[in-house]
Amino acid sequence: MPFLYRPHRHREPVIGAPALALEQVCVLHPRDKQIALDQVSFEIAPAQRVALVGANGAGKSTLLKTIVGLMRIESGKVSIYGNPIGLCYHRVAYLPQRGEIDWRFPVSLERLVLAGRYVHLGWFGTPNAEDRAICQTVIAQLGLKALTQRQISQLSGGQQQRALLARAIVQGADLLLLDEPFNAVDSETREIIWNVLDQLQQQGKTVVVATHDTAQLAQQFDRVLEMSDGKVLTLRQM
Repeated sequence: MPFLYRPHRHREPVIGAPALALEQVCVLHPRDKQIALDQVSFEIAPAQRVALVGANGAGKSTLLKTIVGLMRIESGKVSIYGNPIGLCYHRVAYLPQRGEIDWRFPVSLERLVLAGRYVHLGWFGTPNAEDRAICQTVIAQLGLKALTQRQISQLSGGQQQRALLARAIVQGADLLLLDEPFNAVDSETREIIWNVLDQLQQQGKTVVVATHDTAQLAQQFDRVLEMSDGKVLTLRQM
């Protein structure tokens, strides 16, 4: 994803703008050109935690990938803190589903997490002491300090999920998009992730979480965005 790393194109947020705004966004599936997102419009204010819910195939992952710039927009507009996607890659961090990662790739947990800093460095930059300190702090925060040099293929499912979250957090983004972070993880990982999300919200971060776990929506989220067949059904306050 080389287009995600463009530090020279960073722009400051627009004062008073929502953290995320979509206006009549349409996206097509790249293979069959069928509609994937159909006239999607909504706004999310800064420092909110929003649950993205819906059945498999509802368009949740497509929506997150569109916001981060991984899907081509046919029509409509996406704004992040008042700026178009191409001018604010550093402000949005994306955590993909764990199954989308090749965990056989020979890299340590520390190197995986350090990859989250390259949005500030560019492809040819080298992480400095500050970058490494940020990564070590987040790694410890997620209970992974003892596993820093372990190969990612040797991590448990829950540890892999926490490593991905660490990579997203070290980017220092204001908007975090998390695709099924609680899927098939142990209770320890679930608790650690919730604690980290609480801390992020206290720091003023905006978090959108795609989830199938609807049991704790009222307790854990400010708003719920429900999707079906590529459309937004509701965006309701909890």
